Amino acid sequence: MDALKNEYDSAPEAAAAGPVITDGTMKLVSDKNAKYYALDALSDTGSLQVRSNITNADADESHLYYQRHNAPPYSMMDAQRVPAGADTGGGAAHGVALKLSEAVAVCDQMFQDAGVEAVLAAAYLVSDKTAGYADGVSSAAKNYGYKLFYVREVSGVPVAVDAGDVDMDPYNTAWSYERIEVVMDDDGIASLAWTAPIAVGETIEDQVHILPFRDAAAICERMLLAIYEPQTELRNPELESIQIDVSVDEIQLGLLRIREQNTGGARKGILTPAWVFYGSVKVEQKWRDAARDTVLYQSGSGQTGSAFYAGPTIILAINAIDGSIVDTALGY
Repeated sequence: MDALKNEYDSAPEAAAAGPVITDGTMKLVSDKNAKYYALDALSDTGSLQVRSNITNADADESHLYYQRHNAPPYSMMDAQRVPAGADTGGGAAHGVALKLSEAVAVCDQMFQDAGVEAVLAAAYLVSDKTAGYADGVSSAAKNYGYKLFYVREVSGVPVAVDAGDVDMDPYNTAWSYERIEVVMDDDGIASLAWTAPIAVGETIEDQVHILPFRDAAAICERMLLAIYEPQTELRNPELESIQIDVSVDEIQLGLLRIREQNTGGARKGILTPAWVFYGSVKVEQKWRDAARDTVLYQSGSGQTGSAFYAGPTIILAINAIDGSIVDTALGY
């Protein structure tokens, strides 16, 4: 509130004649809980907000948000994953004339122009369908586009991304994983959200011994049973059964940012080789009163919800150097 009041007090008496092109200079903002650099830009077609944090307040993760003014409210509800290498779109069957390959080409060029080494991790066909969870008003899809998840590359190796909710542990500094999400439709880029960006520092070790995949797969099978089987035990006498379905969509050997210990709460980590298992965890609870039956989706960090976020979600991560399990909520 203090920062907004200072902004209001220093605002000009009259509005500018039109949108002003920013020179990219960020201003330092301080309030009681956080200190960060900020840049806000507004044009006739869209708005841009950039925040670069100095402090580690959990609610103030660094980010870049762009939103086109007339963009439909696209969401991941009933999103359809487009397999790697497949091309779609360009016809009425998908509701979008833009081809996926064309959308990817635009994004690739954008990151190249910005000097960011990023590659496509996953692509989804999305729409503006709503189910009325918040306001009770549902509507059929009228507009379609693509949601593209990009990840950073370091020396040609992808960095793991987790689109699942992060568990906000009150005793630890929040540990989010870098996410770059671009939504595109026939009118161009509808939105761009880049959260928890990382700055890559020095290389600690050039050559390391990597755990073979067969060993990682065996660890995964054992650990998934050890983690989820106990959760099927019935502790509530009103429950009839608990069924947990674990699906693995993709397995990747990449880099995972693991929290560096003894850094005084700073968000510092080491990009460590890891076997990352992406997928989903569906928890179906059947009650003796069938009207109470529930289906929840659980992320690797333990968060649950009825609305499944269909982005790339880590269900298990194994340190590819020592074979240990990485708690993605804690970051180590």
